[in-house]
Amino acid sequence: MMRQGCLYRQMRGFTLMELLVVMALSAITMAMAIPAFDQMLMRTRVTTSTNMLLGILQSGRYKALAERQPLTFCSVGRGQACEIIWRERFLLFADKNRNGVKDEGDRVALDTNILADGFTLVWHGFRSQRFMQWESHGMSSASNGTFTLCNTKQHEEWLRQVVVNRAGRPRVVYPAREGGIILREARSACAW
Repeated sequence: MMRQGCLYRQMRGFTLMELLVVMALSAITMAMAIPAFDQMLMRTRVTTSTNMLLGILQSGRYKALAERQPLTFCSVGRGQACEIIWRERFLLFADKNRNGVKDEGDRVALDTNILADGFTLVWHGFRSQRFMQWESHGMSSASNGTFTLCNTKQHEEWLRQVVVNRAGRPRVVYPAREGGIILREARSACAW
């Protein structure tokens, strides 16, 4: 008799009903967590792209000052001419003749892609130039300019703008927080 009682106490497990309840609760938890995880990934991509752009802009201004030569920052496609919509390849180069085109002999300081998938960058500068340029004294060659980070999902909360002042210093603007005309301009830049 005693042996059977010990054997029964050692053989424990879960019933089918208990397992089904745990699986249902796990499925509900996962269904709630996936959208939050997707938003966290998007927030990380926006922050990373914005911070990389800020780093390049600060570095470009510093290099122009340190090397005492004009530097141009733009996006190029298959050719060497700067494009309006910035997608893939970003160049920071010494632009001796200040024409915004990477000519033979122009030294490339940076050749990279800073954008995550699903993002584009739109530059609107004074005089409708397709590039951002610093003079040898670190000042912006055009007056103020604005980079707008656009996303293909068209979520206003993920819109970011980096405004470059005449002194060549960048700052981040959050159009969804600002609202009004700033939000309308950002949406317009992204062609929404």
